[in-house]
Order: sequence, then structure tokens, then C-alpha cells
Amino acid sequence: SLLAFAIIGGALGYVILNNKISENNVKEINEQINTILSTVTDEEENDSNNSNNNSTNYLDNLLVLNSDTVGWLTVKNTKVDYPVVQTNDNNYYLRRNYNKKKDYNGWIFMDYRNDPNDLDKNTIIYGHNIFYSDVMFSSLRDVTKKSWYTNEESLTIRFNSLTQNMKWKIFSIYSINVTSDYLKKDFDTESEWYDFLDLISERSDYEFDTEVGKDDKILTLSTCLQNDRR
Repeated sequence: SLLAFAIIGGALGYVILNNKISENNVKEINEQINTILSTVTDEEENDSNNSNNNSTNYLDNLLVLNSDTVGWLTVKNTKVDYPVVQTNDNNYYLRRNYNKKKDYNGWIFMDYRNDPNDLDKNTIIYGHNIFYSDVMFSSLRDVTKKSWYTNEESLTIRFNSLTQNMKWKIFSIYSINVTSDYLKKDFDTESEWYDFLDLISERSDYEFDTEVGKDDKILTLSTCLQNDRR
């Protein structure tokens, strides 16, 4: 019994310690980001008085910190408010943060198959859900609560790319056993697209009144719920 308690206590301590380190890393990275963005804001205010200068997309300036930056994601009434990165695989940012340093909680990243400039029909963004942590996608656990998804303010999120600012209306929230059927990014026919929309809409924990049409594009946020569930 003593050995079992020692092992469990050690594992829990390891998780808590790594989460604390990651939280400090996120705080430092946010300070770096805020410094850059505040500088850009000051410059744009000065440039507004000079008609010969054009303001730049604020995300372009984050490329100095991380050249893999492809956007910024904000989910209301959660702590998800991060720049999004993308590289040539879906493994790199599982254990690296925005500064590309090893980090237990990784970072928020776009599926390597997606086009960040001309978005695919389904753009997929991943993030870790680490217990005892509020960083990355850990606070997405709140979206399964009725108090969250019945709050109209929560249902519009922002994902801005390097080329455009966008608002997205939530139409499905669900949990499933591990599968890849929701990770399809393109569809060959209109019928295939609507079948896919029916698949993920029918899984939803709540029936939203958001309509999705043939010309629309969707955004999928994916995280772990348990080892065998997403």
C-alpha cells in the first residue's frame, strides 16, 4: 500500500510540477506577445495621421517570435486565447510551446494538411487538455456544461488568419471515442459534405439553431477528454 501511494503521489506531483512550469511559460510568452502587439498598436496610431502609410495585420508581427504562426483563436468564456501555429506534421507542437521550447502542455496548432490562407472546408485545430491545468485546450471542458452552451455570448468564437479576421458560430459540441471520421478536410461532392455535417450535428450534446450551407466552411477544435475519448 505504501508503495502504491508513493507511486501515485509521485505521478501526481510530476503532473502538477509540469503544469506549473507550462503556466509560467505561457505567462512569459504572453508578455512577449503583448509587448509586440502594444508596440504595433502605438505605431498604427501614429501612422493613422499619415495617409502615406498603411497599417499592417497585427498577426504578421508575431512571425518575428514564431514563423509558424498562422492565426489567433479566442473562445469566449474559456481561457482559450492564443496564437495558432502550424508545421509539416501534427507531432512537433504536442510537446513544444510557442517559443519552440520543450513543454509538457505543447501549443495550439492547426492540422498540417490544412491551408491556413485559403481555408479548407474543415479546418482542424488541436490542443492538449491536461488535468490540473487551465492552459491550451484544458478549459474547453467548460463547453460541455449547460451553463456555457446555453449562453448566447459563448456561441460566437474568433479565429483570425494572417489574411482575414473571422467570426465563427458554433453548431455542434460533442464527445466521442477515438476516431478520425471528423478529421476530413475536403469533400468531393455536395452530398458528401452534407453527410459529414449531419454526422457531426447529430452527435451534438445540444441542438443549436445554426445553419451550415453548401458554401460555408467549418472550424473543428479537437482535444482529449480521456485516453480513449475526444
